Amino acid sequence: MRMPELRYYSEPELNKGFVFTNLPNIDITEDYAKDYITIYEAKRDISLYKNISLPSIYLKRQRERTRLSGEFCKIFLRVAKEAGLEDKITIEINKISLPIIADGKIVDVDKKGEIEHKGEIEIQLNESELRQIWDKFITQACTPYAPADSSDRMKTAIYQFFKEKYNLNKYDPKVQEIVIAKENRQYFINTINQAKERYKTEVIEKLSESREVEEDPKWEVPVIVSYNSRYKKEEYVRSVMKPFYTANPSDPEVEFIKMLNKSDKVKWWFKNGETEKKYFAVLRTDGLSFYPDFIIQFRDDSIGIFDTKKGITAKDAKERAEGLQKYIKEHNKEKKLWGGIAIYEKGSWRYNDNKEYEFNPNNLSKWKMLEI
Repeated sequence: MRMPELRYYSEPELNKGFVFTNLPNIDITEDYAKDYITIYEAKRDISLYKNISLPSIYLKRQRERTRLSGEFCKIFLRVAKEAGLEDKITIEINKISLPIIADGKIVDVDKKGEIEHKGEIEIQLNESELRQIWDKFITQACTPYAPADSSDRMKTAIYQFFKEKYNLNKYDPKVQEIVIAKENRQYFINTINQAKERYKTEVIEKLSESREVEEDPKWEVPVIVSYNSRYKKEEYVRSVMKPFYTANPSDPEVEFIKMLNKSDKVKWWFKNGETEKKYFAVLRTDGLSFYPDFIIQFRDDSIGIFDTKKGITAKDAKERAEGLQKYIKEHNKEKKLWGGIAIYEKGSWRYNDNKEYEFNPNNLSKWKMLEI
């Protein structure tokens, strides 16, 4: 959505923005900006890594539920034709003007009240002022859909109407004047509301409750991962990403990494990310996606998939735990896979690889010792 053509390109360099500077540090004062500006980069260690080709999934977001899609333009044009919008509106209109107070007088500046005035005068709007009113109209017209993601679709629908009926070009200020003119505005509001109702029926209500699953049959650890300034660099020999960056790791994750780096059985490990397509994910039993914390390549060529938990998070891990075991069972024929939910209790690491998951801190008899 942030790309010029709403897609990513095969050349990685085209998917990034770069800042070249001779400053030793970049100080980002706006706290929120730290989440968006990446200044660090880790690369996959080619001396350690060998392709693992794990099947992975990615759940596509159903954007049509919260924003207008390209289908809205088609629906709007159809509704406009059915409603006879062309016959109702007036094309030849006077210049849009704005009434302002003439000869106003404030009697008491410290007291709330109306401004006394003798009358009003009409001031014609310039192009900038017209655009502001137009943008406000479009924003209000998008409700209940997110204006930031829907306003372009709304504008396109209206511009397309004028292109087909009156051969007016896109972004022509005359279109904006006609739409927001007091003699036409309500006709457009009515047509837009009808189109949104039709959009809800024809598009949204036909969407499946479950999101579309996109499969990656041969997932690999990312070649490059970028990080923002919230991340800090740490050196771990067996991390497949060099250098390793982390931000606010949980206590179980910290302890798990310590164990992995002490083990001679581990060839490399990867700290998985979340939500993005480039990270490894499996389906939970409730149909949601699940991003396990660690992917581990052992020296015996087996691959471990583990998710570290503690306390209440271990208790609430049933859907992901059983989803992971289902995944391991399905793909264990072509891959030597093992793993599960891992916990650190009383100085020992344990993991659960049962088909049916349960966690009782007072009875861990069904949890295996994790000896790496």
